[in-house]
Amino acid sequence: MEIPIYSSETIAYIESIQKRALFNTFGPAYEDKLAEIFPSTNMFLDHIETQLESEFKDGNDDLKYELEAQLKNKATDEIVNLTKYEFTQHKSILNAAELKFRRSVVDPKYLEQIPCSATLHSFETNAEIHPYPTEDKPTIFFHGELFSANLMFCKLIIQLIQDTKDETGKDHYTSFRIKDDPETLKIVTLNAIYFYNYYYSDISDTCPSYNLSSPFENNILAIFLDSIAFFIYAHETGHAILEHNLSGRGTSIETMQNEEYEADRFAMIHLRNYCGIAKENVLTLLGPIIFFRYHMLRERYVPGLDEVNTHPQTITRLIKYVEWLQSKCHPNDEEIIKNFLQLEERLFTIISTSFERIHTIAP
Repeated sequence: MEIPIYSSETIAYIESIQKRALFNTFGPAYEDKLAEIFPSTNMFLDHIETQLESEFKDGNDDLKYELEAQLKNKATDEIVNLTKYEFTQHKSILNAAELKFRRSVVDPKYLEQIPCSATLHSFETNAEIHPYPTEDKPTIFFHGELFSANLMFCKLIIQLIQDTKDETGKDHYTSFRIKDDPETLKIVTLNAIYFYNYYYSDISDTCPSYNLSSPFENNILAIFLDSIAFFIYAHETGHAILEHNLSGRGTSIETMQNEEYEADRFAMIHLRNYCGIAKENVLTLLGPIIFFRYHMLRERYVPGLDEVNTHPQTITRLIKYVEWLQSKCHPNDEEIIKNFLQLEERLFTIISTSFERIHTIAP
């Protein structure tokens, strides 16, 4: 995947967004926090650049950029990196979502209104859209941990779904059953501890790395992640195309919340349209349900996530999505969606129960 070449003005703008994320996390002392990690930012970045240039004389830029990202993330102890480079993997996910969105557009004029997009080296797990100071189009920023967190949460859910076969013995992806044997529940609980500690507490720096064990699980994972990435991208793009007030200044809380519902509906319509064009499995329409469930946990365990309530409660967004899905689904898919919703509620109960136990004993 080609790394985009940004102008110095664009790089400065991206860095300003990253600095704002630092400010939100550490307050005015964020520069001191950075200084504790590396006294001279330029000296640190130049050192890594020199090291990588000597190691990758024969090219392989993708590997070089990936290693560089790892080095910088490790060295800054998961603090936002001031760098012009993006995660190659994350940028490829973003590019794929944009391509699929372009194929799904319901109005040709939308093609001219699609915003710019970029990924950030950031421990935050959100996407946001900002007016670009010198361009007609705004820019969507996808923070680095957004993709990783949804990947890990999907794995938690999928580990509890039982591999089912049809009459020919092939994997069947529309008959859902739950694995509730003690061994599976033990493994999922352990992985939930990793996930909780990494994303919701300060007591662990262990990155969750649990793996799925079967092609069945990995295929469902790919479908859900594709769906989630598309939905998030389409939601943020919807804010731009629907001409919402991206700065938020002078806008009431009620209006901002209504704009979130409008962006959700915009994403729903395009996700359904994409499924119709690509003839995707109905599972593609189920990914946003998992995304909303993940956000519900964030609301519960991340203090001050949205103190001014610019977003409506996620449970309300989930209810609206499910109502829309049930009203628009193909008759052949009604039973599949019904079965998944029953299963998903049980799965989320198991996961949230594990989180609540961890939260209760966490210092």
